[in-house]
Amino acid sequence: MNISYSHDLGLGIDRLVPLLTEQPILYGQLLGILLRIKRQPELFGQGKPHIWLVESEEGDLIGGACRTPPYPLQFSLMKDDVLRNLARRVLKDDPHCPSVIGPTPQVEILAHTLESRGAPAEVRLDMTLYGLTTLRMKPKGELTLRKAEGADFDLVSKWLHQFAIDCNLPDGPMASERIRRELDEGRIDLGINRAGKPVLMFKAILLGETRTLRVGAVYTPDEERGKGYASEGLAQVVNNLLGTHVDAVTLFADKGNPISNRMYLKLGFEQHADIRMMTWADRR
Repeated sequence: MNISYSHDLGLGIDRLVPLLTEQPILYGQLLGILLRIKRQPELFGQGKPHIWLVESEEGDLIGGACRTPPYPLQFSLMKDDVLRNLARRVLKDDPHCPSVIGPTPQVEILAHTLESRGAPAEVRLDMTLYGLTTLRMKPKGELTLRKAEGADFDLVSKWLHQFAIDCNLPDGPMASERIRRELDEGRIDLGINRAGKPVLMFKAILLGETRTLRVGAVYTPDEERGKGYASEGLAQVVNNLLGTHVDAVTLFADKGNPISNRMYLKLGFEQHADIRMMTWADRR
């Protein structure tokens, strides 16, 4: 087995992506990051991404990992002893790695090996990864969906800020510069009710290479909750894309939010994996 640090990001991505596309639901987030690095490396500024490749003795790729500072280390599933060796290599190449995210119990193996820096690892997020291949709830047409635009910046910024608080996101609210970039790239959708009022926000990112849609930041303001807007909005976007542009839809849900989890199950999402983020208090 050989674990190498990829100094050539393009080459590392080209080798790792085909392995990850074999399980697009499990690796949807990591795939999205890698493909964005390749298309828009300038977005990452001075925080150069880290990529590791794991090869068998015969030179076949069996796994890999990536981290885009200041965000967590992400990885593909490998045998326990390989993950421990990977963690030791990460300590050498990226000693300031603040956190790691991935399926349990594998993420715990990596985290406990990285604990050799001193501080114990803490569970920061506990989530369920859902995947959908068949939509069970058809949309009723009660919302109109449109892409959020620059004029929506104040509203989107406010809602993303509250979403970060509600979900206790480790990195806090999204920076204004990044929100404007997300708006410019058409990555944020709004749901408008029949009265013409925005009542829903979510991100729907199409990974065309894997025919997978990744959904995130699903948010409805307090006064509009319980009216079915989130279910309706997601049903619309999934119904429009599933079977034509995508074969599967994936998203994360906080295990501590029973309302969201019930909604996703009703739509047809199935539990795919338990996902945990582990971090170190002295490096947050």
